[in-house]
Amino acid sequence: MKAIIHFFNRLMQRYLPDPFLFVVILTFVVFGLGLIFTDSSPINMVQFLGDGFWNLLAFCTCK
Repeated sequence: MKAIIHFFNRLMQRYLPDPFLFVVILTFVVFGLGLIFTDSSPINMVQFLGDGFWNLLAFCTCK
């Protein structure tokens, strides 16, 4: 059983990219799509990103 777990663990570590890479790529994809499909300028898109980020803190249970 350990050998099977070790095999799949090595397989995932080798071929599964870092989740941060997905975040960066999707951020650029959404930014580009926002520029193409809306009338927003790049400066407006950056402002939307900055303003929307702080709304995510409502999900935090920290006090």
